[in-house]
Amino acid sequence: MFQLRVFGSKNNLPSAAWDNSEINHPEKKEAEEMDFLDIFDQLDDPRIERKKLHPLPEILLLTLCAIICGAESWGDIEMFGRSKLAFLRQYPPYEHGVPSDDTLRRFFRALDIAKAI
Repeated sequence: MFQLRVFGSKNNLPSAAWDNSEINHPEKKEAEEMDFLDIFDQLDDPRIERKKLHPLPEILLLTLCAIICGAESWGDIEMFGRSKLAFLRQYPPYEHGVPSDDTLRRFFRALDIAKAI
């Protein structure tokens, strides 16, 4: 029923991607596929356009991967991103590198989570 894909086609899946549709819901094999960012389509980027050095997909992917790997603070997320930048660049390009812990903190404080739920 639900596939988690980071970006692109199934051929571009990272090894950690998963698909449990046939295991949990065999009757729903034909369910609509969702990309990682489809889940967050309702999120409005609260930043001013001219100050968007790191695109929304880059911040969300970095944060998700870091939290899954055990990051517990903004500094941990930044450190994870710096150490796994080559892996992360397989999906969005991270042209400006990894956002700092301060950038991550400001971004997530500005999000209106109530709108997304």
